[in-house]
Amino acid sequence: MYSDSGKFEVYDALQAHIDDLLRLQVSLCHAERKMQLKFGGDAEAKPMPATILYVVGFPLGQEPAEFATPRTGGLKL
Repeated sequence: MYSDSGKFEVYDALQAHIDDLLRLQVSLCHAERKMQLKFGGDAEAKPMPATILYVVGFPLGQEPAEFATPRTGGLKL
């Protein structure tokens, strides 16, 4: 959790991590999947729309043109 004014510090920290990975010859690729999430065991619960972001590291220069993402999965808190 961060404020609007604090988001730039978060962005800078994230970019520093990405830069560190690049120095280690790691490239990041991403994919998105739209899903419907249900919380709890209630079969009548209304699903909540969500977009899931997958970020995967690959050796620099060996990134795939595409990669598979799971259609279903569990989320435990």
